[in-house]
This record gives sequence, structure tokens and C-alpha cells, in this order.
Amino acid sequence: IVVAVTAKETFKVPHVVARIYNPQAAEIYRREGIPTVTPTLWAANTMKTMLVTASLSAVATLGSGEVESVCLEVPKSLAGRTVADLTRPGEIVVGALVRRGQAVIPSAETKLEVGDQLHITAIVPALSKLEKLIAH
Repeated sequence: IVVAVTAKETFKVPHVVARIYNPQAAEIYRREGIPTVTPTLWAANTMKTMLVTASLSAVATLGSGEVESVCLEVPKSLAGRTVADLTRPGEIVVGALVRRGQAVIPSAETKLEVGDQLHITAIVPALSKLEKLIAH
């Protein structure tokens, strides 16, 4: 923390980011206005997502690991369903859909097609709900 704060305040470095290994320390850095990267937390969350939600590919972990951005290739079981069928307010949001190479921000009424790539953001506890929605 001393190095990051010194760089920011004494040397007026405009953008300072700290790599940390203890996720609990992130709050201290946040209070000082210093964003953090926690490789060990990112790796652990990515592995957990891969193990628990086999059909989802982890893209990013946000915050201190509370939110995951994942990618899903639409299987036959979801073809014809809508984005609204997967959305859970405050838990699961479909932020983008890529169909035949074209990315769009889907509406709730957008019908899913086999092979669509969905970019979904969800709170970590809701990933198991998402997995169940995919399975049905």
C-alpha cells in the first residue's frame, strides 16, 4: 500500500493499480482510490465457475469476486426461448448476444438460436440457478 500511495500522491502518477494476493486488503486500497487486481482470487473464481458450471465459460470476475461475467453458447435446449427466460432481476443479466459474428444488446423478447453466444453477468450465487435454467 505504501508504494502505491507514494506513487499516486508524491510522484503524481496518474494511474496506479496494485496487484495484491490477499483479497481482504482490497478495501484498504479502495479507500485510497487505488484499484486492485487479485490474481489468486481471479484464478480461484475461474476454476470454481468451470467446475460448478460446466456449460459456462468465465470471462471476468468483478469487484471482489461477487459478480462473474460468463459466456454461454446457446444449446438446442434453449433455442426458441427468449432472453427474458434467462434474466433474473438483480441476479442474472444477458448483456450481449453474438449471432453469426454480429454483436447486439438483446431485448427481453429476443429469441435465442442454437450457436448464439450470450454474454451474461451474474452474482456468483446465481450461477447455479443459471446452470439449472440452461439444463431445462
